Amino acid sequence: MAQNRKVVKQMVKEATEVNKFWKQLMPLLTKVLIDSEDSDLINQIDALVRKFGDYDWEYGPSKTERFYFCLSPAWQVNYIEEIDEVIFLAPKLEGWEFISCKPRKHDIFNFSILNERNEQISIQTQNWKCVVYKFQDQTVDLDVQIDEVNGDTDTRYYALNIHLTNLLGERNYLTIVKNVSIISEFSEKDSPRAILVNDLFEVLNKHFILNA
Repeated sequence: MAQNRKVVKQMVKEATEVNKFWKQLMPLLTKVLIDSEDSDLINQIDALVRKFGDYDWEYGPSKTERFYFCLSPAWQVNYIEEIDEVIFLAPKLEGWEFISCKPRKHDIFNFSILNERNEQISIQTQNWKCVVYKFQDQTVDLDVQIDEVNGDTDTRYYALNIHLTNLLGERNYLTIVKNVSIISEFSEKDSPRAILVNDLFEVLNKHFILNA
């Protein structure tokens, strides 16, 4: 019985913290409807999310409302369940759709990032290729060959993580793709199986039920 009371108490505490987060966020999102590029608002939202948890976030045009607000697990698959619960507790706010995990982007094949020297570099993905290894547990591994990137290994994987998140959607990426390796060249056996990375969603969609 004491253990049950402890669990209930923890649940109440977590729900209180979630409600506090939404209560603080709602006025900021209302102001975003007036000026969606206000850097001060963006900084305030970022600080609030970072204080709330080890998450990422973004907002953008929504198919059903003016904007969506996304709470992201920041590439940590074990965070998905808890951010799903946070989004479930989101209040209604006119003009906003609330989602967990970053949605798929249909047209972001080239983008810029900062490398380890804090230099802005351009990432071009048109020629990236990969080989897909499919497993019985309905997951895959990827070997990926990418163009030269002006950065170290962490920067290269950061660019790849961003692109696969945009290409597949974060939930698909984290739950279906288990391991990703950047390689310099494919083996003679695997080379004929290589596909363009930018075709990966369509290829995986033939074998899995993907979130569009």
